[in-house]
Amino acid sequence: MHFHREPRLAVLDNSGAGDDRPLYGGLGCIAACEWRSECASQSAAGGFVDRHSKRLIAGICLILGAIPIYLFLYATSFWQVLALGILITLPNTFINPSFQAMFADMVPREKRDA
Repeated sequence: MHFHREPRLAVLDNSGAGDDRPLYGGLGCIAACEWRSECASQSAAGGFVDRHSKRLIAGICLILGAIPIYLFLYATSFWQVLALGILITLPNTFINPSFQAMFADMVPREKRDA
């Protein structure tokens, strides 16, 4: 029986030689890039959701968000993880305003706090 090793990302040390440690130092860079891409597209996503079907956009984004999550299994480099992190941020940018609008529509207007 053949057992696979736990997948690890190659991390470069100061000398530029790669080793086989799990990636921890680059996670801040990945989070910052995801945040920047979400901030850049958030207002456009909100306007798009307001003009189109909230339920359809939420459904499409849920399906599109599952693809990068599956591809994380095969990511072996920092750049692949970074690209997948940005790819998963884009559907989330559209999901947030569509879900917020759908939840707001569930509450009657007279019960909403103004």
